[in-house]
Amino acid sequence: MDALITQDAARSPVVRIVGGEAMADSRDVSRFFGKRHDHVLEAIRKANCSTEFRQRNFAPTQELQKVGAVERLVPLVQMTKNGFAFVAMGFTGSRAGAFKEAYILQFDAMEAELRRQAAPAMVPQTLPEALRLAADLAEENERQKRLLIEVQPKAQALDRIATAEGSLCVTDAAKVLQIKPKDLFGFLRSPAMREDMVRVGMGTADLRYRGEFADWHAKLLVRYNANVLSESQILNILNVAGFAVGVGEWRPERDGMSGMSHVATEADMEKLEAAELPKAA
Repeated sequence: MDALITQDAARSPVVRIVGGEAMADSRDVSRFFGKRHDHVLEAIRKANCSTEFRQRNFAPTQELQKVGAVERLVPLVQMTKNGFAFVAMGFTGSRAGAFKEAYILQFDAMEAELRRQAAPAMVPQTLPEALRLAADLAEENERQKRLLIEVQPKAQALDRIATAEGSLCVTDAAKVLQIKPKDLFGFLRSPAMREDMVRVGMGTADLRYRGEFADWHAKLLVRYNANVLSESQILNILNVAGFAVGVGEWRPERDGMSGMSHVATEADMEKLEAAELPKAA
């Protein structure tokens, strides 16, 4: 599993925008170069640089990470392009040079994206450009008006919720919103919309929109050879796969923290049964 993740990282060095600056995570760097993370952290600690350079280019931090049922703080370092270049000078190996070049190119791509986002709007220089800008602004104004008309019923519904006294169950909330309870249940179960920056093609930054379910469950029909595996072994395999592999694009297998799952316990089943949609009258 580690080797597979390392190969994926090698094809696409990871640089993120943190606080308006292109930064590399020490964990991504360790995977990219096939090194242990603690060795990369040690290389950063032992870097022979000035205090000013260290403070400007290295940002030590910690992240809470859940391992099984235990949560622990994991140390990591965010580094700038200069910080990465300083540390990577000590990385050796037959492909180290190509790896360093790929990472620096990824830094360049993210910095170019930041400059593009920060670039001021162009002022029309000719009459046709001014007319085109006026037409675009008028079109955007009409779009905003249509959007306001569309969201007005939703705003009125939220006002009714906000002015209602006391707490509301889902059924009562549906009455206040003037919709069917099953429709409200369906809305609450619908995914939230995420906006994530991704890399496509030759590392070009782009935005992707994905649905995200905060809580989800699924029923699986599992067939297995009882002469080879027991039921408890099957359940253990499913739990391990749910923790280490997961589902979805940002699953643990791809170094994410979403899409993890476990076999439902009796308490989970009780909650699911209590959350079932009400039957139609």
